[in-house]
Amino acid sequence: LAWARDSTYAAVALTKSGHRAEAEASFRFWHKIQFENPAQNALLCASQGGDVSKLGACGLTAQAFDVGDYSYRGFFPPYLHEFDQPGIFLWGLWAFWKQTQEKPGGWKDDDIRAIADWLVRRKSDPLGRPQVMPPSCDYFEDPVAGCSLRQSFYTSSTLYAGLRAAADLLGDQSIRKHAEAYRVLALEKFRGGSCGFQPLL
Repeated sequence: LAWARDSTYAAVALTKSGHRAEAEASFRFWHKIQFENPAQNALLCASQGGDVSKLGACGLTAQAFDVGDYSYRGFFPPYLHEFDQPGIFLWGLWAFWKQTQEKPGGWKDDDIRAIADWLVRRKSDPLGRPQVMPPSCDYFEDPVAGCSLRQSFYTSSTLYAGLRAAADLLGDQSIRKHAEAYRVLALEKFRGGSCGFQPLL
């Protein structure tokens, strides 16, 4: 099985260690998941209340996919989506580009913008009020007794990094203001929490 987050970290390591072909194979896999499997992405997008006509990053938020047949192999609700993954993935595309001065094979500006735009749209609720992404289902973002930090500092931080990366990749600094908004929201949630960071171990 492959997770977008885990694959991205591996692809960046491969890129920086001179294994470009292997890194590009990973990025191509996720291009196929994201943009060449519309029926499955529509199902995933609908499951999170998204607009199926604007798939954006739906596939990239999903838990995991089979590396053989590209089918979704996530877990049952509420563990369908991990919203840190799209931001980390955009950062990975940026890291490849910084190292090679080229985007990975298959990835075009419109593809990158679709993911960034999806993240920007999620920054406000249906009434236009600012919001941050739900916490990841991973244990380091699970709520703990006496902790009011219900929204995710970590996940919001990955969205900040991802949108900054997209701004550089696309040469569109207007995206950076949305990244800054995520940073502000994340800090507000963190400072308003009663528990601060929780140890990973």
